[in-house]
Amino acid sequence: MSDSHPDTIVTSAPSLVVAVEMDAWGTDWDWRGYKFVRGIQIVQWTIMGSKGHPVFLDVLGQALRQAKAIRETEERGDTVAEPRVLDWSGPGAFSDALLRYLLVRQGVHPTGLAGLNKPRRYGDVVILPMHAFRAEASDQDKGDGRVVFHGFYGRWKGEEDWA
Repeated sequence: MSDSHPDTIVTSAPSLVVAVEMDAWGTDWDWRGYKFVRGIQIVQWTIMGSKGHPVFLDVLGQALRQAKAIRETEERGDTVAEPRVLDWSGPGAFSDALLRYLLVRQGVHPTGLAGLNKPRRYGDVVILPMHAFRAEASDQDKGDGRVVFHGFYGRWKGEEDWA
């Protein structure tokens, strides 16, 4: 499962398991039109990872630096632009942190994740293809690759008109 060294047998468990949420490069979808914040975006609402993984620490550090910059701007009396939470601490920030980690640690360029159709392992990270963790996969038959179900729109309440 390792793309960097196909002859190497990986015996350790991965430290981080994520899935692609949007792959505009591999699908030619209009990611901005669908309200995604990155052309290659990683799911943030379902993650499996080891405590203290560098990707998590990077996202946290970026969010704290952004909060500090906003506070300092407000303290100076300057106008603060409305922060975009999806970029600040959401899937944009998480995708950026993961892609930085893969580039630095494994030499994987973001374009290398385009068109992913099976799980891939890069070092301690396993990346599942689009739809494995994606919310809309709950409503559509995406085959055996679908790993989670997202019961959004209040489905758990048993209400008839959740759609």
